[in-house]
Amino acid sequence: MTDVESSTAFPFPTRRLGCEGAVYVLMAAVGCSDPLPAGTPDGGGTAGSSGTTGTGGVADCGGMSIGAGETGTVSTAKVTCTDGVVRTVTEFEIPTMCGAPPGRVPSGITAGPDGNLWFTERNANKIGRITIEGEVTEFLIPTANVLPQSITAGPDGNVWFGEVGEQVQDSIGRITPSGAITEFQLPNAYSLVESITAGSDGSLWFTEQATNMIGRIASSGAITEFSFPGVPTNINSIYLGLEGITSGPDGNLWFAEWYTNTIGRITPVGTITEFPLPSANTCPIGLTAGPDGNVWYGALDHSVGRITPDGRFSEFPLPSLSTPKIVALGPDGNVWFASNTLMDNSVGFVTPTGTIVECPIPTADSEPVGITAGPDGSLWFTEGDVDKIGRITP
Repeated sequence: MTDVESSTAFPFPTRRLGCEGAVYVLMAAVGCSDPLPAGTPDGGGTAGSSGTTGTGGVADCGGMSIGAGETGTVSTAKVTCTDGVVRTVTEFEIPTMCGAPPGRVPSGITAGPDGNLWFTERNANKIGRITIEGEVTEFLIPTANVLPQSITAGPDGNVWFGEVGEQVQDSIGRITPSGAITEFQLPNAYSLVESITAGSDGSLWFTEQATNMIGRIASSGAITEFSFPGVPTNINSIYLGLEGITSGPDGNLWFAEWYTNTIGRITPVGTITEFPLPSANTCPIGLTAGPDGNVWYGALDHSVGRITPDGRFSEFPLPSLSTPKIVALGPDGNVWFASNTLMDNSVGFVTPTGTIVECPIPTADSEPVGITAGPDGSLWFTEGDVDKIGRITP
């Protein structure tokens, strides 16, 4: 996700004004104007050039792998959720290793093919791995200051991640279960990879917020980019605000355009269709495939939504000021979300019928960022402001 700290409107013209000026705490947005009709085909994309394979490597700390098997402070608490059910939340502090300062900002998190959880440490320039027992290992990314953010398990048995660094060449990264990292440079040096997911075609798909493009990378590292017809890759003229992307139950990829207040769909061959949201200023961010054959999304307007494969929407406002930006399908058949506004500090879920439940996080102001289902039947989440990984039992 992109951190938006002020209420100043983004100065980007767009064909469909949507969530201009929206911030993560308060909405100060203008409405959508001149929307495309729902389901309007938006054409296909064009192939980009292949990226360059970066230098792989496992970082070390005085000749030892960073933090191998380290366990930090672990705290467990019972919390009462809004449905009256008491659930267990465990928080694992990321150990301070090799003299590393706090403030690593764990962000994205995913269940890896090795039975562990993998997460990005945006400010520390590392990829972390935590076992279900809470042991943490960190791996330093070879290129400095890349700001790793989104992360997903790949079909090749590795874990893949996106970079959002503004001062360095952006890449898609791959890390093996043993920690060897390879970076594949994107054709555009500044691409701002907001989200990455595995597609039904065996490739990894990602959003490029700084270029208004959807990208695809094969396990070999070959990269193809798909542009939107009539939309330049220069975001100073038109800005879509591409955010989350997920593989849908229909075999297509679904993505969010927060700035234009739109959910989009792209086929494996690159045909794009966009569906403007029915409510103004919704500002969708994260998406996940739901248990009901639909795609679910979290939004900045304190709501969770659902879109059917043919583009019909349902919206479920949250009763609190939660901002469910990142969503994930839980093992209990519900769609879970993490909320990290200054006015709320919780994780929660929405049932397929729209019932919403929220659960407080014991550590105050922890800023939960990413959330994913773990191999142990729990939901795991990152706590960006306190350098912790959390776990809640459904």
